[in-house]
Amino acid sequence: MAFDIIDSRIITFEQSLSTVMKKLEKNLIDLVGSSATAQQLFDANVLLNSEATMITALQDAGYFSLAEEHISAFANIPAAVKASYAAEGFPLVEFTALQKADMTALAQMNLEQFNNIGISAMNELRLGLVQNAVSALPLSSMVDAVAAATVGVAANGSPLSNYAATHARTAINTFNGEVNIKAAESFGHDKPTDRWRVRGPNDAKTRDVCSRALTEPIRTRQEWEDAGYFGGSPGGWNCRHRFRPIND
Repeated sequence: MAFDIIDSRIITFEQSLSTVMKKLEKNLIDLVGSSATAQQLFDANVLLNSEATMITALQDAGYFSLAEEHISAFANIPAAVKASYAAEGFPLVEFTALQKADMTALAQMNLEQFNNIGISAMNELRLGLVQNAVSALPLSSMVDAVAAATVGVAANGSPLSNYAATHARTAINTFNGEVNIKAAESFGHDKPTDRWRVRGPNDAKTRDVCSRALTEPIRTRQEWEDAGYFGGSPGGWNCRHRFRPIND
């Protein structure tokens, strides 16, 4: 089942991300130390011009390769969805060339979003370090700023790790959701009057919009779209719900 692939991939990503953040913290502390003057102040110009060096530190920590590894797992989802459709007695799923191209584009878009998250975090940290240098803050403040941006100084981690993990979960669940819809469309289940069932958990993590959808889980596509609840990630980021056709 595609969900087996998804759950396993998310667990692996989050475990690996923790290791990446620790390596990144070390790399960036080394970078900050290299900007110190003999008087133990920090050269703001060196830090201001360190964008490429900081992105290299992100790369050396394994962030980009982890993102690529995560996205590469998406390639296993279409076959898993196809097999699950067959097991439930649906017509044969044969993805069209256009559908396959759409899947490739969606995976590539999510990879680029990973890159944007990482680069944006490095730039935000860089500008913060420049301000610290101008204010002549000590090394301890610089180290704290790096820690806050990488491994995090609170129980919930750093913004970078949180955004990356949220994107990892959302991206793979959305991809699975879109593939499920495209699978049904491949055998003609694509009319406004065709019925769809929303599937997924209804627990403490479930948003109100998803809980409401689950109270009436079977509706026509038009009804779902009118309700603003349809697509690969109908409930938004971190959504764990997806649509499957009703085999009338």
